[in-house]
Order: sequence, then structure tokens, then C-alpha cells
Amino acid sequence: MSGSVLDHVGFFAPQADSAAEAVARLGFTVTPFTVQRNLVEGQLVPAGTGNRLVVLESGYLEILSPTGEDTPLARQLQESAARYDGVHLVTFGEHDIGAARRRLEEGGFDPDLVVDLSRAVETATGSATARFQVLRVPADRMAEARVQICRHHTPELVWQPRWMGHPNGAVALLDTMFVVEDPQHAAVRYAAFAGGEHSGSGSTWRVQLDVGALTFVDADGFVDVFPDNTVPAVPVIAAIALGVSDPAATLAWFEEHGVSTTSPWPDALVVDPRDALGCVLAVSASDASSPWPRS
Repeated sequence: MSGSVLDHVGFFAPQADSAAEAVARLGFTVTPFTVQRNLVEGQLVPAGTGNRLVVLESGYLEILSPTGEDTPLARQLQESAARYDGVHLVTFGEHDIGAARRRLEEGGFDPDLVVDLSRAVETATGSATARFQVLRVPADRMAEARVQICRHHTPELVWQPRWMGHPNGAVALLDTMFVVEDPQHAAVRYAAFAGGEHSGSGSTWRVQLDVGALTFVDADGFVDVFPDNTVPAVPVIAAIALGVSDPAATLAWFEEHGVSTTSPWPDALVVDPRDALGCVLAVSASDASSPWPRS
């Protein structure tokens, strides 16, 4: 494999503060809001979006919100959020973004030029600028979500230890479940995009990355896994899986703080999407590949 990892997933949230409060109620530590900027012809210009993060030991969750500027990214965020509440972004991390772009060109994805991004970050000792590059493709190539590849140039500014301790014990982003019309076709395409390996049968297919994984099911397959939930649309990123350091302690924390969960499979907890910004949240031990059953 090429070294691709499941870097982060992004919730599109029109109201930044209320979204952060909802995530904090689940026991996550949330970073302050920061405004994102693009480097265009040597000048930093507003991207039209800002974010808060839930930083895990492996991967992170991003809460993206508009900042008021009329930009393509801001319009995409608002249009996507109007379609359904939840996760609309999946980002794969790679060290060699030039090699990633060549792979996408050879695979017929017609990638855009690499975009230089930055955002102001507060550290324990003062202000700094987080820098990273993002590689995207036309929306019709990956219609399920905003799907991109990222190269972090200042990872130490993202993975700051002071933000990585979560009362609910979360430590890792394990898996992301897509509901699509044709799971096998989607898995083959995402494996080519991210440089992973696909496998599966019937209504359930999987892409294994060097770190993390993706699961693809059809609508019936989703109901088989989550019988108490329905999908708001197809395609949709319907669920994410997180690893926790101690599932029993996580359950105790949820119960103490009034977070309702179910346990449809051994050693796994599922939080209702109404409490998780519209996305099914499944948690299990951090050394699990994913909490939901495989075909």
C-alpha cells in the first residue's frame, strides 16, 4: 500500500457553537474555533470556513462551519448540510502528496492542483500557524462526500497533547461507513483513490488502509447492522467508528452523563445520531478494526 491513512472525517455544521456544545456533551474535548485560509498567488485569503477539532491519538474529527464569506467551499458546506445532518468529508493522509496526485491522474480522477492551506493555532506557549496541503478532485468523481488527500506540514500543531485527553476515553478513528447503491463499485473506486486494498462480498465491502478502514454497504445492509436507524439519503456517510481505551469506563461515563446507548454487538456501544450531529457513532476497544460485523 501507499502509506495512506484515515486522517479525519468532517461534520458540516451551519451553527458552529451549538455543534461544539453537542460534541462536548458526548465527552469529547473540543478545540477553539479557528478560521481557515487559502494561499492564493502568495496571499492568504479566507476559505469561507472555520473549524473545531476533536483530536485523537490516531486521526481526528473536524467540525466545519461557514464564516460568512461567499466562497465555493462555504457554498458546498451549506448545500451539503441542507441535504442531511452529519459527516460530509473524509480525508486521507499521505506524506508524499505529489505521488498521490500522480496516482489520481493515472486512475482517471482528474485531480485539481494541490492547495496550500493554513490556520492560526493557539499553543501552550503562544500563537502559531498550522500549514497543510490538500488535494481534491471534481465532485462527480467522488459523489459521496468531499473526499480529499492531506499532507500535514505541522502535525505537532494539530496533535497537541492538551487537546487529546477526552473524558469518554476516545483515542482513535477506526472506520467510516458509507451507504451507497453499489458497495463493491464504491470500494474499488475508493481503494484506487486512497491506495488501499478492497475486499468483501454481497452488500458489504471494505477498504483497508495502512491506518484505519472504510466500510461500504447498501441501504438494506445498513439496516441489518443498525436496525434502529434509517439513512437520510443515499449516498451518505452514515456512521463512524471510534476506538476507546476502556469500553467499560466509556459506558460508565455515558450512563453518568445521560448519553443513551445501545449495544447491538458484543463489546460495542452505539450512540443515537440525534445526539451525534446526525451520524451514528459506534465505539469499541481501540485495538478493534471496527465495531460492526463484517460480511
